[in-house]
Amino acid sequence: MSEKRRDNKGRILKTGESQRKDGRYLYKYIDSFGEPQFVYSWKLVATDRVPAGECRIDVKGLIGGCIFALM
Repeated sequence: MSEKRRDNKGRILKTGESQRKDGRYLYKYIDSFGEPQFVYSWKLVATDRVPAGECRIDVKGLIGGCIFALM
């Protein structure tokens, strides 16, 4: 049986989730047009702390306390 993929903190990663060398998490999914989409985040779950000096991207478009318009 193959081992489950884990991040550098030992947490099991679900399908589509991976961790980059810089520590950010990457989630890959296919949108309704069949195109691959990628979402990057410093946090795997909502309760994780954001590393000092880094921004977090929220689904609502909040980035590190700044509001950006997502196209």
